[in-house]
Formats: sequence, structure tokens, C-alpha cells
Amino acid sequence: MARGSDVQLGGITDLNLLADIKPGFVDALEVLTYVDRLRKVLRTLNGLRLGSRESSAPASPYTDIVARWRIVHSFRWSIVDGQNGAPDRLLLSVNFDGGWEPYMRVIWDQLGSTLDLMLCHTEGYTLSRDCSFETYARWVREHEVSADFLFIESGRSVSDAEYLAKLEAAQRGRANELAFSRLRAPASGETQPLPTGEKERFAMAARGLVPLAGLFTLQRFFGAQAPDRACLLRATHDILFELSELDTVKQFPVDGGKTPGGALRQRHYEMLAWFEQPLPEPVAKARELSLKPGDLQCCLLTKPPANRGGLVMLRVAHAAEAVAWLSTAPVQRDNEDAAQLGVWRQVALTLSGLKALGVPAARLERFPQAFKEGMAARAGLLGDVRHNHPSHWVQAPHVNGIDRIDPANAHVLVQLRFPAAESGDAFTPADEQRLRALADALTVGTGLALMAIEPMRSNAADKEHFGFKDGISQPQLSGAAGQNWDDTVKTGEVLQGFPTERDKGYAVPEQPDALLDRGSFLVVRKLRQYTGRFARRTYEQARKIGLDHDLVLAKLMGRWQDGRALAAPQTDGNDFNFAKDEQGSACPFHRTSAAPTRATWAARPSRRAACRASCAGA
Repeated sequence: MARGSDVQLGGITDLNLLADIKPGFVDALEVLTYVDRLRKVLRTLNGLRLGSRESSAPASPYTDIVARWRIVHSFRWSIVDGQNGAPDRLLLSVNFDGGWEPYMRVIWDQLGSTLDLMLCHTEGYTLSRDCSFETYARWVREHEVSADFLFIESGRSVSDAEYLAKLEAAQRGRANELAFSRLRAPASGETQPLPTGEKERFAMAARGLVPLAGLFTLQRFFGAQAPDRACLLRATHDILFELSELDTVKQFPVDGGKTPGGALRQRHYEMLAWFEQPLPEPVAKARELSLKPGDLQCCLLTKPPANRGGLVMLRVAHAAEAVAWLSTAPVQRDNEDAAQLGVWRQVALTLSGLKALGVPAARLERFPQAFKEGMAARAGLLGDVRHNHPSHWVQAPHVNGIDRIDPANAHVLVQLRFPAAESGDAFTPADEQRLRALADALTVGTGLALMAIEPMRSNAADKEHFGFKDGISQPQLSGAAGQNWDDTVKTGEVLQGFPTERDKGYAVPEQPDALLDRGSFLVVRKLRQYTGRFARRTYEQARKIGLDHDLVLAKLMGRWQDGRALAAPQTDGNDFNFAKDEQGSACPFHRTSAAPTRATWAARPSRRAACRASCAGA
């Protein structure tokens, strides 16, 4: 179906899905069509939702399975009746916080079995438990219909609304300012703890039998030998996950009815036996992909060793010549001795660059949506609104001295790094001269034309511009695990073609891909930092409250400027927690250095992928 970029407003995304419902009859004891069974499922779920929100007195103690993940604002399922022989169709409309992929990952991973209960009625759908995220997302994309106009009254997130409700309740109860400052919205997936007392646990389990009975009435519509036979039971396990955690075998023992729980077991024996059936979980086997020294461009996994350089933006002037140059591009490998190199080069390709090199459109569809859309199109999701909106971004000056260049319109980006010509932190005329010479050399016999150069420098002693130690929270592919925290991540979190932390063992991408395998994505993001304003403000506050200026900075950032954590001064890394500072006395906001951002618009192929990209464009 026709669709463009993801439709969002103020960080809230809209998704509409339209899929044909299977024709014919379901494999079950009763005679009914797929559309009839789907109506029964939807009406049962809607009735349970109404009961828990409106008629339960007191309110249901069970967590709503969708609300638990604090991402969905609203959603609705509708059956669109087919006319004049057209198939009936299922329509899903949903608004959610953040980007399409993070939301869809929650659906596939945490809510997949619940949605399987509805989507198993549609044509071509693969159950979430039986496929990778890549396959699941592809089916959704193929059935997605983009909105042409979107109105959302508020830009508040689901967590914002929950926090504000807590704040209002606290203010009604006349909580003090300290209590207000300690309010927080629960994290995604976080639930209230289960009761600890036996009577309370039994009472909660007994109340869970009501929604369980509603779902159990549907089981006669799912045949024991049908491909979708386990959809209802899996969804029930997800919806009533707390009932499983309470342990129905213990709460409702087989004791001949001698206890209240035993009596309920006798009354609901068939239903409880159905609910307690174990369900096997599939095990994914990722494809094999090697990673050897020399496979990667330099500095994909480590910080560049030099503190001067530039980002060179080029366009493809002659595609065939550019393809030939890319196959032998003089980039440095990750296993080369940095001490022997005078210049470090790293090549990245943008979406427009891949198109200019002749990569077919169908082939580019395999790239992530965020890469294809670019950062400007996702401004609302990234918080780039009002004075931070892309319309206010300062673009790079063109080498012609007149025009400005949007980096997304460049075809090839080359990062150059080299040692400073002179001591100090300033980018000197000698540095500028060397950078321009290196940039000009990239246009000789390469099929590329120079568009713009952005000079780059880094501060000495690994400090960022506000004076704090930099590079603390970088992900590592290997290393010793810490006692409280570990920066080690799976290879697929950094490089394409390997399993990630989130994909249940599947590689990303799932199938071999010469353009993506062993590659990564480069984020180019230009930020303005008002270091002078920050310093003036923090000095003013330090004098006002009578604290040392360095301590004020540390309280704001959670670390001293040398990297030591406030909650654990013995370390300048991340191997600590806040167990000894639960009230926030040492570190008020309980935060550490930010993790690397994942917004993407330029692809950094591995050394091999750079060569393979040239073959794809030939």
C-alpha cells in the first residue's frame, strides 16, 4: 500500500494498518467464519476492558497489558465489511509515543502474542513468536496506510500524563516539596508489586478468574489441530500474566474442595487446566557471520586517535569512476597501527549517495526507515522543535562560498583525522591548510566533487566542552563484566549482520546483505553549546546556595568533572548503582552519562562492504 514517511506530530506517531481477513471457515468445533470469530474476540476483549475500567468495584488489581508499556495513547480495531465481492478487512489505528521502530519492537516482543489473537485472522500474517522482528515489521509496512493529516491536541507522552496524575494526587494530599521532587513515572514495563500476604494473594487470584472465564469461552472457536490453536492461550497468558505469577496451582489446589481455593478448582477445573498448559517457546538460530581484525574501517569501535580533522562532503560526479574508487578507497582498517598512520580516513554513504551510485530502489528498501527518512523528517521524534527545528539548523558552507549544504544531500562523507600541527586546542591555519589539501585529494581520479568541509577538533585529556570527562559510557563488544553494570553489548548493537540484545537471537539483517553486513550507521549531528552561559549560571547558583562550584556541577551531572560518580566516588566508570543513595542525597537526579544516540542518516560500510557496494552499483 502507498505510504511515505512515518506520520508524527510533536513526538507522537500515528499508524494505520489495513489487512484482508481470511475468507472461509475456521478449524474449530463450531461452524463460523474467520470474520465471525474475529468479531467475538474483539467484543470479548472490549468487554473485559470496559469491566476493568468502569464497572469493577473496587478497581481491578490487574495491570492492563497494553498500558503496562506506557507507550500507546489510543488504539482501535475495526472490521470493514467488504462490498461487491471485496474481502472484509481489519483496520487498526493507533497513536503512540516515539518512533515507529521502538513501538513496533514493543509490539513484536512484549505484545506480540496478544496481537496475534487478532492478526492471525488476516492474510499472510506470521505469528510474532514464529518470525524475526525484520519479518514482522515488513508485513506491517506492507499493510500500512499513511495518514494525510494528523491532529493531536497534546504533545504530552503517556508517562507525562501518568506523572502529572501522581503530582495532582500528591498536591491534593498536601505533600511537601521534597515529596514532589521524588515523584516519578514508572518505567516502561514496570508494574505494582504483587501482594505478599496469603489472603491478599488468594483474593487477587480469585478476581482473576472473571477475565479468565471470559477468554476461556473463546477456546471452542480455536480447533486443537489448527495452525492458530495456541493463539488464544498465549494471549491469555500475556493478558493475565499476574495470575500466572500468583501461581494458580498453589492458589487453587486439588484438595477435594476442602479449602476455598480447592472449591474454586472443582468449579473451574477445565478452565484452570487449560490455562495451566505449558507452551513451548521457539529457539531462533542466527546465521553465521565472521568478524576478523581488518574487516572494519578504523574507529568504528574506538575513538579516533587524532584531535584534528574534518567532515568532507562530496557528491558523485561520475558514478562508474566513483564505484571504482570506492572499491579501493584508502580508508584505514581497524587492525592498522595508529602510531604509524599520519591520517585516518573513514567513508560513509548517505541514502542519496547510494542512489547516485546506482543502487536499485528495491535494494534500498532493506535499509532502516530512520536511515531512509533522515534526521530532519524525524525532528518531532527527536525533540528538534521550535528554535531547534531543522529550518533553523546552520548548514555547512559550500566551497563556492555562496551556497549552504544540507549534509543529507551529500553523497559521500569522509571523516579525516590527523594530529594537530601546533599545541593548544585551537584549529590553526596550518590545520586548515592540511584539511583542505586532504579534501582536494579526494576529488582526484575518484569521480567525486567537493561540496563542503566541516572542520572538527576534540579537546585534550578526553574532556567535552563543559569540562567533564568524555567517553565513559561507550558500548564495548568484549570485556570483563562489572559487578553492578556492564558496558558490554552484543555485536549486533553496533554492527549489522549479528544478533542484537533485542531480537531474540535473530541476526539483523536476518539474511546476508553485502551492503549492510559488518557495517554500522553514522550519526552526524551539529550542536551549539553555550559554555559561557552555563558557567555563569552555575557560578551564580553556587554563590546563592553556598556550595562549592565544582559540587554544583557534580550535582547537576551526577559526576565530578574528572568522571568520578557522585554515588560511587571510587569509580570513574559505570560499575555502580544507587543502592546506597536511594533518597538522592549524593546524586539528586540519579543519572549517569548519556548513552550514544541511535538516530541515523549515513551508512558506514565495513571495509568489505565498501568493496561490495561498488559491485552493487556497477
